[in-house]
Amino acid sequence: MGKIALSSLRRQIWLNVVEKLEAPACPPAPKVDPRVRRTRKLLEDALRGLLAERPLSEISVGDIADRATLNRATFYAHFEDKSHLAATMLSDDLHDAIVKRLAPPKSFDAESLTAFTAGAFEFMARTLQGCPKHADEFGSIVGTTLQETLQRFLYTWLDLDPRAMRAFFPGADKDTVAAVLAWSIYGAAIRWSRLNRRTGSAEAAREIVSLLLREPSLVGSR
Repeated sequence: MGKIALSSLRRQIWLNVVEKLEAPACPPAPKVDPRVRRTRKLLEDALRGLLAERPLSEISVGDIADRATLNRATFYAHFEDKSHLAATMLSDDLHDAIVKRLAPPKSFDAESLTAFTAGAFEFMARTLQGCPKHADEFGSIVGTTLQETLQRFLYTWLDLDPRAMRAFFPGADKDTVAAVLAWSIYGAAIRWSRLNRRTGSAEAAREIVSLLLREPSLVGSR
């Protein structure tokens, strides 16, 4: 296959991944009112600002509402509690960070999975800011949501690129592969983000991917 055709195929696979991830799982809901989107953004921005100052356990719904210049009733009209807000916000942020990290579009291979993993590492480091207390709390409150975000992304990627399943995981179940990759990458990202002295995200990601794909040649490559 020529370079132009291969590049076009990779781009189409990637566009299909993003489109499928953004498509609703259920029948389309009514269009969200712009005022609702603005309110949710105010709440998310407020929580982001507060998380830069202290852990989620020390932030109340009242703190978030006050920072957003809204009242508590408005908060509860949009989210069940602060954990629901945090999980929704961080899941969307992680998805966007990975899409950005993988631009331009890429098919699934060792190089692109390394970029995916490095993006997850960088996201976790920014979010946790190297604080062990943040990391412990993070795992108990929104860890499962972020693992599921990674898993859904990886499953969709592999589902739309069957060549990758044949090349890297012959005979394996796609759900299992996506789950193992997601949990491994998430756990490694948490550990890496907590290190006081750590290697760069790309180097750390190469090491993890070399283990996951059983490609030792990745370690030490640049």
